[in-house]
Amino acid sequence: MVVVLFTITAVSAFLVGVVNNVTKDTIAKTNAENKLKALTEVLPAFEGEAKYVHDTIAIEGAQIVATRVMRSDDTTVGYAVETHSLVKTGYADKIYLMVGFLEDGTINDIKVLSQKETPGLGANMVKPGNKLEASFKGKHAAELVFDVKKDNKAGSVDALSGATISSRAYADAMQTAYAAFLWTTGQREQFEKAADAPQQSMNTGATKSTEPEARKGETDNE
Repeated sequence: MVVVLFTITAVSAFLVGVVNNVTKDTIAKTNAENKLKALTEVLPAFEGEAKYVHDTIAIEGAQIVATRVMRSDDTTVGYAVETHSLVKTGYADKIYLMVGFLEDGTINDIKVLSQKETPGLGANMVKPGNKLEASFKGKHAAELVFDVKKDNKAGSVDALSGATISSRAYADAMQTAYAAFLWTTGQREQFEKAADAPQQSMNTGATKSTEPEARKGETDNE
């Protein structure tokens, strides 16, 4: 029986490895296409061929990519930042976003690239016009306080119902995106303040989700 089970396990592991090798290139290509689509969607539409200038910024040990998108005449359409939550983890995992900024720092649009939050709760962040998106879209980033209102009365972020942990992570990802925007547009002094803010926020009362707390369920943390 042991030999049979070992053989089955070994064969299964081999087949999984083969399938992974066969599909990894396709998966990587699909992910790249999805990111390019999201990058295009978070910025204003324009005619003609787009030019892309990528900038990688180190924030809290993470590599965040900010892309300047230009028209054929080299005028700037806006900046798209591929970001994720750093200080605050979502209920299940990090929240990955693509955030579009206009030149003046206005948040043009937001697309969720990846999330593993609870269906009907944190996963509602993917729905157009949800509370989290509405807290940021069309707003000037410099005028926002990237805290959930439950944690900070001065905060700008309306949490999703029953999903405070997910909402904190989303806000954290947005603040990281704004810091990257400041860096890539040469606003280095403002960048230092924005990049330090997530860690300061955690130390002054905002709750970072931990594995034991997360097991209680998002509703218990509302």
